[in-house]
Amino acid sequence: MRYLLIFLLLLSGCSHNSHIDIANYHSVPLKLSSTAPSKKELANKKSMHVVVLNIDHEVNQFAKRINIGNTLATELISRLVALNRMQVIQRLNKPTFLNEQKMYELTKKHGVILENADYLLTGKVTQANQKHRYHPAERDRSRAWVAHGACLAGVIKLFKLPSMQIQEVFPFDECLYKRNNIVDPRAMKKDSPELLRAVAPMAIDSIIEKITKSFKPKGYIESMRINRDKKIIKTTLNRTLGAVEGREIEIVRIEKEKNLRGEEDTIEIPIGRGVISDIITDSYSFIILDELRDDVYRGDMVRVIE
Repeated sequence: MRYLLIFLLLLSGCSHNSHIDIANYHSVPLKLSSTAPSKKELANKKSMHVVVLNIDHEVNQFAKRINIGNTLATELISRLVALNRMQVIQRLNKPTFLNEQKMYELTKKHGVILENADYLLTGKVTQANQKHRYHPAERDRSRAWVAHGACLAGVIKLFKLPSMQIQEVFPFDECLYKRNNIVDPRAMKKDSPELLRAVAPMAIDSIIEKITKSFKPKGYIESMRINRDKKIIKTTLNRTLGAVEGREIEIVRIEKEKNLRGEEDTIEIPIGRGVISDIITDSYSFIILDELRDDVYRGDMVRVIE
């Protein structure tokens, strides 16, 4: 029994204590980051913001004609909205597929502003086809039947904003089959757009859980307090945005610099880590710093890791 108590004490000592007594900390001044969000941007940030672009369906004429990319985007948006945890802030009508496209290129080409968004979702259809096979009856023609099939494959890509870095790629590959009785094979329907459209929700349902698990809540540093060698920061990562006590976070500095082409790149620089404390409200949360490799500024980003 004595050894069990010693083990439990050691275990509790190794675990991270997320409790803080705010009265024991005093405020210290912080410089303002040059990339800090504006008051207007923060006021509009009541939930996670996700940009959804239409899916590229240039794989073949059939997919283009029935606008399957639009159907996929619509299904994706409906699933995200149903979660009631995020806001879809933009959707482009023109199908777009991004690899490492920069934010300034997207803004220039499509006129979409991504500065206050957290993630961008788009993708590409790589397969969209249909099959029909007639099965004649040996004796009774009324027992003849035709098998209809439609298959849809592709990928959805999740981009982190504002850096436009690819975070995850979600492949989908779904098929749907149905059977109809038919007497004359000449009456067999060759084109079944409704069957392929019916595969779209199946495709999104097959990956939506993985997509939503990849969303990492984020916020921005507002102030810092210290108690000897202990440091805590107040952030806009509140309960509504997904702050949960004990979750590990990283502190990220956002810097903008011009490349050799004279275009502006957004760079994410991790500068520290910590955990969300037991002080969480609908307006803010406090984070206990574990590691800090550089000075923090007001407006630096914090993002959940786990």
